Amino acid sequence: MVSPGAAGCGLEQHLEAMKRATDGSNPLNAGFLREDAYLAVIVIADEDDCSLAKSSLFDAIPRSDPRYGEKINFRCISQGVVCESPATDFFAADGPREDCHPREDSTELTTIKRYADHLKSLKADPRDIAVAAITGDPENFEIVTTGGVTEVGNACSNAGAEAAPAVRTDALLQQFQLSTRSTICQGDLSQGLRQIGELITERIDPCFDSNLADVDPATPGPQYECTVTEVRRAPGQPE
Repeated sequence: MVSPGAAGCGLEQHLEAMKRATDGSNPLNAGFLREDAYLAVIVIADEDDCSLAKSSLFDAIPRSDPRYGEKINFRCISQGVVCESPATDFFAADGPREDCHPREDSTELTTIKRYADHLKSLKADPRDIAVAAITGDPENFEIVTTGGVTEVGNACSNAGAEAAPAVRTDALLQQFQLSTRSTICQGDLSQGLRQIGELITERIDPCFDSNLADVDPATPGPQYECTVTEVRRAPGQPE
């Protein structure tokens, strides 16, 4: 439905874009949020979130500055993610990293809590919010140096597929009971989209939980007689 292209800024700010689309600051989005509707947020991206707290990473930082790294996407990793095993600086040694999570003390990137709190504020019941992502696998995190340039390795294992490990995006999903993640490292994303659809359907409750009866078998094709009644609980009340 939307074709924004792939020629935008290399510092992708998925979560900040989500917030600006839903915080009431854009009059073009008036009426999108409705009190009686569920809310689904879906991120489809081959890069992790890089929502900035200030504009430093946009600036022409010298390539020799050890705080950031030469690759523009690696600036987001070095400033927004920390790994516990091994607990070494990303520039200190190459190799796999485990137990990676967003840096809470980053002065360059905005905290994930900012976006989780914003989303939760949009609905009286957080169970009315579904958050899903089709991104690079956050567990497949590795630091590599090629030609003297340090960067984060490819999270994909499929030939021809490239994506950065989405550590920050995955951390947002973990803040919500109704969430799901699948890999973008597949040529066909239909399974991931189906997974998201099933998640939302499970929350809303399927309209039909059994095979429909053909009320007129003599007529070719299925002939259904159907009446649908929506019954919705009051906000904040148990199901």
